[in-house]
Amino acid sequence: MQIVSTQKRLSSWWPSLGYSDSSTQSQLNPDQKSSWSLEIKDGGLISTPVGTTFYIAPELLSGPRVAPTEKVDIYSLGITFFEMCYPFNTSMERAKILCELRRPEINVPNHFRQKSFSRHYELVAQMLNHEPDKRPSANILLESNIIPFEQEEQYEQLLDRMINSTNNDLQSFYYRKTITKLFQRKNNIARDATFDSDIEIDFNKLEIFHRDSRIYASIRNSFIRIFEKYGAFLMRLPIFIPDTSIYSKNECSNLKFISSTGLIVSLAFDSKVPLARFIARCVSHHGLNGLTTLKCYQIGSVYREGVTEMHPRELTECGFDIIFTQSTFLPDAEILAVSQDVIEELQLHKKRNVFIRLNHSQLLRSILIFFDVPIDKISSILAAINKSRFDSTNTTVAMHLIENGISEQTAYRIQTLLDKDGPFDEIITHLKGFSKAKTEGSRLLKNIVDELEKIVQYARWFGVTMPIHLTLRFMTLNPILDINTFSGFIFQLASVVQRKKRSVYEVYAGGGRYDPLLAHFRRPSQKTLSNDLPHIVGVSFDMERFLQHSTTLTATSNRLINNTKPCDTVICLGNHTIDLLRLRHDLVTNGIGVDTFYELPSNFEILDQYCFSCGYTYLIYGRDDSIDEGFRFRIYENGKVFNDKRFSSGQIVQYYRTDSNNTNLNSINNSGISSNLFNDTEQSLQPQILSTSSGTSIKNVSSSSSLNSSSEPVSAGAQLNFYLYFIESMHKSISKKKIENQLQYKFSSISTLFTSKSRIEIFVFDVPDSILTTLISTLCIEDEVSYYKSLRLTIEQIPTRFHDTINRFSDQLKELRFLKKSKLFVIVSYRTDFYRFMAACT
Repeated sequence: MQIVSTQKRLSSWWPSLGYSDSSTQSQLNPDQKSSWSLEIKDGGLISTPVGTTFYIAPELLSGPRVAPTEKVDIYSLGITFFEMCYPFNTSMERAKILCELRRPEINVPNHFRQKSFSRHYELVAQMLNHEPDKRPSANILLESNIIPFEQEEQYEQLLDRMINSTNNDLQSFYYRKTITKLFQRKNNIARDATFDSDIEIDFNKLEIFHRDSRIYASIRNSFIRIFEKYGAFLMRLPIFIPDTSIYSKNECSNLKFISSTGLIVSLAFDSKVPLARFIARCVSHHGLNGLTTLKCYQIGSVYREGVTEMHPRELTECGFDIIFTQSTFLPDAEILAVSQDVIEELQLHKKRNVFIRLNHSQLLRSILIFFDVPIDKISSILAAINKSRFDSTNTTVAMHLIENGISEQTAYRIQTLLDKDGPFDEIITHLKGFSKAKTEGSRLLKNIVDELEKIVQYARWFGVTMPIHLTLRFMTLNPILDINTFSGFIFQLASVVQRKKRSVYEVYAGGGRYDPLLAHFRRPSQKTLSNDLPHIVGVSFDMERFLQHSTTLTATSNRLINNTKPCDTVICLGNHTIDLLRLRHDLVTNGIGVDTFYELPSNFEILDQYCFSCGYTYLIYGRDDSIDEGFRFRIYENGKVFNDKRFSSGQIVQYYRTDSNNTNLNSINNSGISSNLFNDTEQSLQPQILSTSSGTSIKNVSSSSSLNSSSEPVSAGAQLNFYLYFIESMHKSISKKKIENQLQYKFSSISTLFTSKSRIEIFVFDVPDSILTTLISTLCIEDEVSYYKSLRLTIEQIPTRFHDTINRFSDQLKELRFLKKSKLFVIVSYRTDFYRFMAACT
């Protein structure tokens, strides 16, 4: 039936086309759909005896050339139909029977003339008539009663009803039998062999293979360090989730599977959908246990459908999310701060000029409302804008607006506005001009402008310094996270690159506030309840994109691991947002990991319990009922509140510099940070070559080795002597013994590289690193003459307020170098982890 219908269509398109080769050997194999192809060539009329021997029409073999018609194909179709009705046991039997069939008298086997085959014989006899004019056309065959077309339709409808009935009753015998038979099917050897992609490890390039592996581990550990610095914990998500309409209504290449029990599940297309489902179901039952904020991160695989019958594409996605219950935009700003830290850690902000690209889920809708676009047409117009987002000209948007009854002038005004994409302050100022009217669209635009301005202002308070752009174009992160998924601001981390002589955006990460996903996955039994779901905002990083920039990442992987301490401090902003954000920025600048709560919980014991469970040591918060300046500084020890006093911001920062540094350093070494768990610090412990003041070089162990060095006291190695040069007012508040113990611990691994007779003179300063860099690069300690000359140049380059400290240091250095003949010196900063060696060769 299908072949006859195809023949009819071909005849209607090309009446003079003769296929002349409809045969069972040239039919398409349903098991090889990937290899199907159709090629039509205009080779003129087929008037020569070409084709398969048994299928070619007899008139093409009878002497003079005959122009082929549809009747030539009907003859070939008759032979094919006979073979479909009469199976052959051997090739010889087939050859003999088909030769008899091609005779003018059309000889068929005897039992083919029986009553059960009467309709089939009648059809074959008509199609194989040696007089072409007496053969039926494809149209006549379809309209005749010879072919049981209606009966075939009835069989197909019956089969559909049986399948639907079986699928609707998952507990029925027939359904279980169908699933069982499906899983009993075995894969053939060819499918098994072609499932895996042809990726081989070139053992001649093992160095590159190991380098890429180290880069991957280093980047992964960088993500973990940054996420944990903000107080996030790892949330493990399931590999499969039940199939959801979120995947079905969008064009995404997600992978669906059916379990042995008949449940349809999907592999994770991204990290946000499984997380939203987990949070929505968990919160519906338990809430946040009284907490106002919860932070988590995920690092795992997401999947895309690849080449048919091959292993799906596997990508690595890193996500960071904040779940909160308050009506505030502080979490949105903190997400931007996390994103900036990742970009800075991997050094992409300078080499790739990465910037933040903002948008809002309701911005386009409010613009259309402002221009009086009918409400019932907004959805179709947004869909058109979505389809044209990759079009550099975007002319289809204006045309679609005009087709929907919008005036040409208004359509091109909207088109011009949608092309706006530039610095945030410039675009937001332009939008404010539309928000001054007293219309519904102006009111919506004003609310969106105020929201975006507040997020950017908070982001600056969190220390975000990256350029921020605002785009009015349609922004989609992936086929799942489209504009309908978000309920607030949307952003991307992007850079402009040149591809095919065009400027395009290269996106490294994206995120925003996606509350509608939580509402979508709420348990059906909980949707009628009045309790509200929390808000959620997050960002997803495309790790594959970072791995592509191998040059940048190789340099990054060889950098020393920063000494940012794990998060041990919580700051509750409350009504002291600005002051506490400034204090937070000072702590983060000094390498302190800080978890941020946006409001104080109603029950303070819940926050204490949270700090105990997370292992936090310090809590900083402000009381609204207090008239004193400063903030409460609570210290936890052994599972209880050890101290709770009021300090100013400066006193808190000073406390971390003096008393907390040694404790934090020991805790890092004893408990092990995430990078140790993934063996990422070993590569940073290789010796480095440091320049001396005389131009020679010595080997030095990286400063990050202090994280992994032994905590036992030094029993061998060089003698370490310490000299402190602090501002006079600070002497009373700093314990010299603590500083010496800390540095003794820090340089213990270095001292073991020398003999016990060696001496290392360590000078500790409380001055900026730039002053110490000038000191090291200018001073020459080879001889006294060179020393005095270089000292005068050094003092000229240093600000006057540091001259007294440098003079005291120079006198001590002169005595040690030229009277006691010391040769190895270390310049150390007390404020940071900066230190450098100076060595004399004579």
